[in-house]
Amino acid sequence: MTFVSYAQNHEDVLLFRALGHVRNGVYVDVGASHPEEDSVTKAFYDRGWTGVNIEPSPQTFALLDRARIYDVNLNIAVSNVSEEVIFYDAPRSGLSTLVRSAGEMLEESGFKPDRIALKTERLDTILDRHGVRVIHFLKIDVEGAEGSVIKGAGLERHRPWIILVEATLPNSNTPNHFEWDHLICAANYHFVYFDGVNRYYVADEHPELDASFAVPVNVLDCYIRLSEHRLKRHARRLELDRELLDQKINTLSAAISSAQGAHANAIVMIEKMNGNLVPQLIHDRILAVNQLVGSKVRSILIPGIRAAYRLISRFPRVFALLNRRLKRLPYVKMQLRKLLIDSEVSSNRFISPCQNDHQPELSQLVKRVRDARTQRRI
Repeated sequence: MTFVSYAQNHEDVLLFRALGHVRNGVYVDVGASHPEEDSVTKAFYDRGWTGVNIEPSPQTFALLDRARIYDVNLNIAVSNVSEEVIFYDAPRSGLSTLVRSAGEMLEESGFKPDRIALKTERLDTILDRHGVRVIHFLKIDVEGAEGSVIKGAGLERHRPWIILVEATLPNSNTPNHFEWDHLICAANYHFVYFDGVNRYYVADEHPELDASFAVPVNVLDCYIRLSEHRLKRHARRLELDRELLDQKINTLSAAISSAQGAHANAIVMIEKMNGNLVPQLIHDRILAVNQLVGSKVRSILIPGIRAAYRLISRFPRVFALLNRRLKRLPYVKMQLRKLLIDSEVSSNRFISPCQNDHQPELSQLVKRVRDARTQRRI
């Protein structure tokens, strides 16, 4: 697992090199500041460690208290005596301090810190009150007030395995450890490393940790900075968003293809309807009418037409005249011819009944024709 370094100067990488084997360790952070940015304890908290975070700035403490729900978070100041002091609060700058001269320098540089009246407490009193027994590392970063914190830490009773203390003046490379270095060494600690900002001390009873400070933090520590971690996390989110967008695009593409297919089918159907709909409707209506009245028409009109046609066919002149007239009505002629053919095919069914039904009229008509012919001859 890649180690994410949140600390300003890789302090957490160096500490993890020495204490990475400890599970559920305990830390004490005096001047904890932001819960993530430039935090020495964030990487350990993520790995199950807990501890005490002390931050006098009200705004920064609010962030810290929300983020570190398993830690003891205290909005107080630490010194070697209990007294009322003025705290120069410059939120999110990392330069808030109890030291009057440092606070005045902040005011002169344009930070405009808030002056907050606070009551200080000794660190050993705080640790006793919260029952802290084992401390794997103690970090002190109080912008010039480190000596006062160390004097009130009770290092004879509370024995952090490792102590790291900011050892330069605020916003400067100028060392200031001469004021308190002898206090730590007098409590049976020995100096092991200086990273350019902090000095590291190891308790005399844990000499096995000294080797971890033999070389500076390097690529073999397998770590990445917080900024790089955020970029990778952001890139991963973008990748997930891209995958979701790809899925949506594929879904939309399938929907578009389906819609295009439906559109093409609709066009084909419309073309078919434009060419066939009206004839089909007419055909359907004709069939419906034919089914409704066709049988009655055929049963009444067709026998009469057939009988009349057979009768007329007995008189050549009348038939010839009628035939000439029918040429003007080809459809009627065709139907009459069809009826004639039908009558000839089924003469037994149509002619006999017709003759029986109209026998008197036919006899009278034949007699009149014969009489007319006789008169013409005379």
